[in-house]
Amino acid sequence: MDSKSEDKKINIGSLNFNTPFNLFIKNICHETLETMIMHKNIGIEGSEKKCSVVLFKTKLVKSDIIDSKDFINDKTKLSSVLILDMNQFFNIDYEIKENVYNLTIVYMSMNTNGKSVNYTQIMLKFDNINEGKIFRYFLEKYKNIYWQEFFEKWIPILPPYIYQQHFFLKKNDNRIVVLTDKYLINIEYQISLNKKVEQNQHAIDFKIYKVKWTLFIGAFEELQLIGRDKKKKLSDLMIKIKLNSKKNKDFASKQKLPYKSKSAVDFVFFNEKLSRYFIYQIKRLYYDITKTNNIKITENL
Repeated sequence: MDSKSEDKKINIGSLNFNTPFNLFIKNICHETLETMIMHKNIGIEGSEKKCSVVLFKTKLVKSDIIDSKDFINDKTKLSSVLILDMNQFFNIDYEIKENVYNLTIVYMSMNTNGKSVNYTQIMLKFDNINEGKIFRYFLEKYKNIYWQEFFEKWIPILPPYIYQQHFFLKKNDNRIVVLTDKYLINIEYQISLNKKVEQNQHAIDFKIYKVKWTLFIGAFEELQLIGRDKKKKLSDLMIKIKLNSKKNKDFASKQKLPYKSKSAVDFVFFNEKLSRYFIYQIKRLYYDITKTNNIKITENL
């Protein structure tokens, strides 16, 4: 190769590595460009100015718009940084209004005393509807990947069964329902403040406290969606599941799983949309197991 060819040779390496944004994701987010999924400067409800939102495979980071290299050393700017790990997402919903894609995120955090859980809502406003859809798709995708890996590691999801969905329940003690492709698992969990995570003042530890019992979805006979009832002091929507206790016991005994001996159980969800999504998932799984649509669905709203 002659000297002229050497002059034209392309050097491969990192391009503009010390840009303000690259310094931000390295020093504040503790991530890399390879783990980043999407970055947008968008509006946020309650603020007149736009914010920067970066989605990674394991977290979401919101801040003031990264406008200079000094951002990472500016305490007034750093106070705007909110880092949310995947285990903090409680609910994700959206609404399209006046050609704006409003993405509402409810996340969990702990009070500084570490004794009670906060449920905080933020709304991201995408002027481009398709960008909002794409952002939500990847947020849901990596949230589900995180929870599947977590639950399959820490609770009895036995091969060849796999995680499908999970639902937080509204109870005095912390309960969550995990759906596999064959059975439902009722779990008691604990949340504590994680003080070891740098830059993230809202980080939490999510731990499985106890697996209470399981229900074989193929044993379900009826789902009742029951509305609010002042006489019975029922203020939220409830789903009552009626099941064949013998089928349930036989399945649980064969799989060596803890089971519920009752012929009916009640679940209270946080809103009607989650209740109906739970019913949809049960209908889908029930058909996959039994190859019939014989499960009965009733409403009393």
